[in-house]
Amino acid sequence: MKLCMFKDIYLYLIMIIMIISVFAIFYGAGCWDRREPEDSAFVLAMGFDYDEDEELYEIIVQIPDPQGAAGDPGGAMGGESPGVKVASGKGVTPFKAARNLPATRDVFFGQNKIVIFSEAAAKNGLGSIYDFLARERQARLVATPVILKGEESITQFLRTEVPLDEVLADALERQFSLIIEQRGIFPQKSLIDIFDMYTIVGKEPVMGKVKLGEQTEEDMIGEDKEAVKASIEIEGSGFFEGDSLKGWLDPDQTEGYLWLRGDLLRGLTVIKCPVHDEHPISIEVLNTDVNKIPVITEEGEAEVHLEVKADGRIQQQNCPATYERHGELSEALDRRFATVIENNIKETIEVAQEKNVDFLGFGNLFYRKKYNEWTEEDIGENWEEIFEDLTVKTDIDANVRRAGLIQAPIIRE
Repeated sequence: MKLCMFKDIYLYLIMIIMIISVFAIFYGAGCWDRREPEDSAFVLAMGFDYDEDEELYEIIVQIPDPQGAAGDPGGAMGGESPGVKVASGKGVTPFKAARNLPATRDVFFGQNKIVIFSEAAAKNGLGSIYDFLARERQARLVATPVILKGEESITQFLRTEVPLDEVLADALERQFSLIIEQRGIFPQKSLIDIFDMYTIVGKEPVMGKVKLGEQTEEDMIGEDKEAVKASIEIEGSGFFEGDSLKGWLDPDQTEGYLWLRGDLLRGLTVIKCPVHDEHPISIEVLNTDVNKIPVITEEGEAEVHLEVKADGRIQQQNCPATYERHGELSEALDRRFATVIENNIKETIEVAQEKNVDFLGFGNLFYRKKYNEWTEEDIGENWEEIFEDLTVKTDIDANVRRAGLIQAPIIRE
């Protein structure tokens, strides 16, 4: 009798637990803090500026505008691209500026693709902005950071209409990928990469550079003429000391930086034909391998030995000479290919040492691989003086291994 009673009580408790579990699944599963999509403004691109006179930060965001995309061919808010709006807010801190955005919906940064820093903000120092982005739970740290060179307005930049794409953020994201994969004149960095370089020993950040292409009065659109039809020029980069912008690298110097960092995916090199100097040959860099060796000489001097291997393919030539894998012509092509790579690398090193800013990461190389010497022989303490006159020896092994689908050029002598 007692056994049956305990059995009934046990089954009763199991039923109660099952009923409670069902209610918990259907009524309490993560809905307490839900955000409806129509109540959110999803940021596609964002920018930061700094006003020295007012000592205020400004945040500028580009957000989708479904109404503009549906039926307003001229765009909204004074001539923006169809389908997007641009809004801005100011404050004494970046977070205060973000809270001052004149938005009627909750601004959501989790879909952001691009972060643009004005030259003024970059020269003033980006530390406060870095801190805000690193702490913000919604911030998308894989977004690509860039510097807008010159005095161009980020608001105007985000209102730019570009060919083939309605939304600037999408166009920039695609263009970044193409340039990184095909040309090697733009550093592939995300926000998290910049934060790493900013915080680790012996390596200063480098960030890609953008600017608006040339435009005329006819390219200015919208009632307030703050939007523009223009191309976006993406090439070169800026280098930092700490959180402050210190100088610029042109496309060739940026390619040299990517060689030194071992980050070059693809590149394009133009050399003169060994047979006829007036004819250029275009060589695409296909495979690369870079080995950096920190050396302490017998005299106690610090040096870096750089070993670079590169394979290339002829993509176009005007030179009336048939390519041969072995022979004098091939050897001459290899030498000229190696010379161009070496010149780009040396030019980049000269810029770094002239400004005495180690954005090449040589200090971090000694810190990681020669730690005892870095700490015990005062290399770390005196690195600024050492880097300024640091000897970098290069050994370039470059080979033009292929000529495309044809051996002889389709030109007449």
